[in-house]
Amino acid sequence: MVCGSNRRINLLSVRAKVGVPLPGIVAGGVIFAGIVVWAYVSTGSMRLVGPFLNGQRLLIERPVLSLGSRKAGETVDCELALLNCTGKTVRILGAQTDCGCMTIDKFPMAVAAGERRQLSFGIRLPQQSGAFRKRVVFFSDCPDQSRLLVEVEANVAGEAQNITGQ
Repeated sequence: MVCGSNRRINLLSVRAKVGVPLPGIVAGGVIFAGIVVWAYVSTGSMRLVGPFLNGQRLLIERPVLSLGSRKAGETVDCELALLNCTGKTVRILGAQTDCGCMTIDKFPMAVAAGERRQLSFGIRLPQQSGAFRKRVVFFSDCPDQSRLLVEVEANVAGEAQNITGQ
């Protein structure tokens, strides 16, 4: 009933402004929610649902790694979670950086189907203050996703002290 009216509303005949029946809208919402839940169960992370639904099956938990404010010249050890949703074992063959400030080892590394592994690397921040942004590309033997890009950013504060022994 509608606010004091004796008329009954048949929800099956209610249509949205675009002419889609209400049950169609509800069904679409239920299907969408089901797809999101499936992607979440597959990845274990809401952060990875978008890339998973976009077709990516080698997923990096944080493709942009923000280190926040750091001291000039500081060395930072970093870890990123990599999830393999390809259905087969994938090998991470190595990595390439756009500077000599990063150290990367432990390659090649096999990641079994459904497995989550840590990618580790070190970064030596510059001696000068300011914004720091570098890229590292991890290479895999997966034909659909042979390159995995990660960006590392930080705000380098203060100038490093040059201490010499006298």
